[in-house]
Amino acid sequence: MASSIFKQALPSAVREIRLHFSPTQANPVKSFIQSNYSSIKSSNPDLPFLFRESSIGTPARAIVRFEYGIEKQVSLEQAKSSTEIESLLSNLIQSKN
Repeated sequence: MASSIFKQALPSAVREIRLHFSPTQANPVKSFIQSNYSSIKSSNPDLPFLFRESSIGTPARAIVRFEYGIEKQVSLEQAKSSTEIESLLSNLIQSKN
């Protein structure tokens, strides 16, 4: 289940969310996508929410693009669960200020 930030429209400064992960090592990332994609898209239908499988060995990370082309990212390598990824992504989105 998505955390409260994903149950509502995200701040208008958020222009895009991208998740990159290795296809062999990122089970928590895959779990987060499977459990939260539909709720994020239903609350934010025009927001690009992209997820990409990277080359094997590429570290998992989340990238949020804000207005004016500002991008912030966080590593998801240490996340052990979908809940931890929700927390990291939520903190990243709220860190714009």
